[in-house]
Amino acid sequence: MVERVEIEIKLRSPSVAEALRRLKKVRAKIQNKRHFEENTLYDDGARSLERRGDLLRLRLCQSVKGALLTYKGPPPKFLPGVKVRTEIEIHVDDPTGLDRIFRRLGLTPNYRYQKFRTVYRAGGLQVMLDELPFGCFIELEGPKRAIDTMARKLGYKPGEHVLLNYRSLHIQHLRERGLPDQDLLFPDSVRKAAASRS
Repeated sequence: MVERVEIEIKLRSPSVAEALRRLKKVRAKIQNKRHFEENTLYDDGARSLERRGDLLRLRLCQSVKGALLTYKGPPPKFLPGVKVRTEIEIHVDDPTGLDRIFRRLGLTPNYRYQKFRTVYRAGGLQVMLDELPFGCFIELEGPKRAIDTMARKLGYKPGEHVLLNYRSLHIQHLRERGLPDQDLLFPDSVRKAAASRS
């Protein structure tokens, strides 16, 4: 089990190629090569967890056997310009069994999102390149001062720091286009190709 206070920001990139160019400029080193992730958020019918600012996520990851269960709580403190949350994460050997337990407790999947992620290290930070069906983001995680410095080196201004999670960003994306709320999934062909490489 890992329990920590997570401090992070996201930086929107116009393309994967542009993100890679910026990461090369700061000499980011790959820690975990590009892999596919399937994320499921659980909640009850009244969305009580979401209303409280809590998050319960089960992540199936191409690079990990089993799954990762993550709880994120409301921010324990406020730091301007970054997102701060309490995070508890454990490895789960039997994600199907855990899903059954959640359902018995009245917690069901209320949102699914997929992404390709590459993990780097740079400037004392964990740096993630995330490719989602609606865009590309660089995520910086670590001490606030190091985050601010790295964002600047990557060519971003403080006003360009994104503090929303992918669920909120996706809802924003859908509303701007007049589309109904839905899961954030790649086409079947992309998912099948990813599964065949696992």
